[in-house]
Amino acid sequence: MVAEMFLDAKKFRSIACAFLVVSASTSSFGQQYVFAPTSASGLDGWVAGWMSNRPPGTLSQDWYPGSSGLSTGPTPVLGDTHDTNFLAGTVPQRLGGGLSASPDATYLDFQIISGLSTNNASSAIDAQQFIEFPFTTGTMMYADSTESSALFYLNAALIAKRWNLNGNIHPRSFGYAAYVVDAAGNSIGGVLQQVDDVSLIGGVDYQFVRAPDGPGPGITLQPGTPYALRFYLYRTGLNADGRASWDDTLFTMSRQAIAEVIVGASTVAKVPTGGLNQYSYTFSVYNNGPDPTTAVISDPLPGVANGVTAAWTCVLQPSGSPCLTQSGAGPISATQPLDSGQTAVYSVSWMGPSVASIDVHGITAQPQMGSPQDPIATNNTATVTLAPASIKEIAPVPATSWTGLVSLASLLGVFGLLGRRSSKVR
Repeated sequence: MVAEMFLDAKKFRSIACAFLVVSASTSSFGQQYVFAPTSASGLDGWVAGWMSNRPPGTLSQDWYPGSSGLSTGPTPVLGDTHDTNFLAGTVPQRLGGGLSASPDATYLDFQIISGLSTNNASSAIDAQQFIEFPFTTGTMMYADSTESSALFYLNAALIAKRWNLNGNIHPRSFGYAAYVVDAAGNSIGGVLQQVDDVSLIGGVDYQFVRAPDGPGPGITLQPGTPYALRFYLYRTGLNADGRASWDDTLFTMSRQAIAEVIVGASTVAKVPTGGLNQYSYTFSVYNNGPDPTTAVISDPLPGVANGVTAAWTCVLQPSGSPCLTQSGAGPISATQPLDSGQTAVYSVSWMGPSVASIDVHGITAQPQMGSPQDPIATNNTATVTLAPASIKEIAPVPATSWTGLVSLASLLGVFGLLGRRSSKVR
């Protein structure tokens, strides 16, 4: 039976691959969005699935193509089989509105759902008769261990066409309306698919509840937030026992790719040397992640005191390895790949005369075309100031009137008299 269930796996993979290849070629792949890690047979984005096969009769195992274990076997799936960057966690399936589930008596690798009491989608929604598969999205962390705002997306959603297997002996007189819902049961993005009679869908492979797309905007999901893939179930006119058949439920995900670039600069140091000054400063370009990026870096150098003749070097930290362009002279225009948590540190120095007027210039670093978006644009620039040496001014004596001068003279005369008297005492 298990073999029969997966008899069209190759066909399913080829169909899914075709969808995903087309969608990837028409999106900004590698620029702003990435799939969940490839998990099996070249399919991108697989991240979660609820299978009923390990062990037979278990109706809520979390598994997806590419897991270390197979989808069938005598023991439960061990550990997380989803990528925890995309999904912080999943929990067993849930049923609502008085529905119940039990393994099929003959074929233990799928389930029979009982208790369907409505005959259309709106009534099923009112009665809250559903089967749902809960999950909580992950959170992409910046390199400084703070939470990023990177959004997630549900792309493809699939269910097994159990109703068409084994000579159509399974309950097949039912329909469903599929949604992604939040923790309060509110729809996110509207209905994914509504099928009023599954028996009209042919084939024994998988039903695309949501056609593959991405990477990028599918059903938008906030980070670190609980959701569920929910199917409202209802009977057709031929359904006399209120039953439905259900099996594998899987979906794929992608997310925003972002990289926060931060620019910082030191003050200018000046050391007098042989009638001139040795000037120097440093600046840094830091990738706070969470994704790698390539930064386009510009420093026009100070416009005074021979600043444009400066020599410079660049080192990557924390590794200490040289930058893509290790050194140079004159204005800086460089391109530097940066992993998450990596910093390019530039050291700039030159000889020049003292300056007579203040000079302020800006250093910038922006993502190269095709790199992940920078979510914070206000920290991509730093300024360097070169100013004349400060001169301490002597405060002027306050102006006084002629009466004030007379009073001052009288006061000085008194002090002089006291001085003479004290000298006579000695």
